[in-house]
Amino acid sequence: MPRPPRNSTPKSVLSGLLLVLASAGTLAGDPAPAAAGPWSHWRGPLATGVAPAANPPSEWSETKNVRWKSSLRGRGHSSPIVVGDRVVLMSATPVGEAQKPVFDSAPGVHDSVPVTHRHRYEVTALARADGR
Repeated sequence: MPRPPRNSTPKSVLSGLLLVLASAGTLAGDPAPAAAGPWSHWRGPLATGVAPAANPPSEWSETKNVRWKSSLRGRGHSSPIVVGDRVVLMSATPVGEAQKPVFDSAPGVHDSVPVTHRHRYEVTALARADGR
């Protein structure tokens, strides 16, 4: 199956997540002892939504407090994780013809965006130091 074109939209969800993480202290320089282990699950190194050893900036923009950026396919579909010298991201890329929109109003639905395509899920591992 042919691969879809890369998404170069800087406003995509995945780019936004990468921008935030690339700015965070957990990706800048050497990690402190509490953050030295893998950040391998949702909500950070302690799974609490807190990274006690991190020192992220309080503001950023497209250029301010950004160490690197990388174009990625699709839209963000999970929390990025850090394992060793890699940042691991998952994205969802629409494939095939558009379908009749399907709406989901079940309790707990987080975005209520109609589904119009099947998706292929891709995992990308980037170098923590430079995003390559």
